[in-house]
Amino acid sequence: GLCMALGEHWRGAGQGAVFMLGMVVSTGIGGGLVLDGAPYDGRTGNAGHVGHMVVDVDGPPCSCGGRGCVEAIASGPNMAAWAREQGWVGPKNNDARELADAAAAGDGIAIQAFRRGARAVAAMIASVGAVCDLDLVVPGGGVANAGPVLFDPLREALRDYAVLDFLADLRVLPAELGGEAGLVGAATLLGLVTTAFAQSAPVVTLEKTVITGSHIRQIDTESALPVQVITREEIEKSGVTTVEQL
Repeated sequence: GLCMALGEHWRGAGQGAVFMLGMVVSTGIGGGLVLDGAPYDGRTGNAGHVGHMVVDVDGPPCSCGGRGCVEAIASGPNMAAWAREQGWVGPKNNDARELADAAAAGDGIAIQAFRRGARAVAAMIASVGAVCDLDLVVPGGGVANAGPVLFDPLREALRDYAVLDFLADLRVLPAELGGEAGLVGAATLLGLVTTAFAQSAPVVTLEKTVITGSHIRQIDTESALPVQVITREEIEKSGVTTVEQL
């Protein structure tokens, strides 16, 4: 989720945004946050895990063990399952792609399924927008590729939910990078590491890792004490060139 958000922020639909949520709506729902222009991953590295925000307190069970999560309503498989329960008959092993095609062709049940999913996503966006003071949300993934079938009812529902004055300018734009967003985001992280080693002050904290101009320090999340320190000299001697190697 975070790499997708960073990719879209750097080279995709999120360029120029300062407070942004990038999210994937597909077989599941996930996301990543860019706050004040920088990646934010939270205490455990899971910030932006928006798929399990509750949007219906009496809603359907979710795979996480909770109820009413946006993923339980708006993920591709769950939308298709709901449509089948309402009588929709699609191709064998039908999924969100066939459901989107049916909705675009005017199938009433398929349209209802996407409207139901879109309202759940809109409720989640309004909530995250209020908490993080977002200016942009960039949905991508297989379900988001449905285009207007999803985005038209989503924007319509967002007008009902995002009513606070400071959310008036909140925008929702489709992702532009497709499956390449994560790779582009990983390259962004590598750029952050390179920048950090060229400076003397902390630049970014990612997944319990503090990167500064002189070292990379792994942090124990319970004690808040460093458990591993990699110095700049050690990095340079090792020939590391990618984030994965770190």
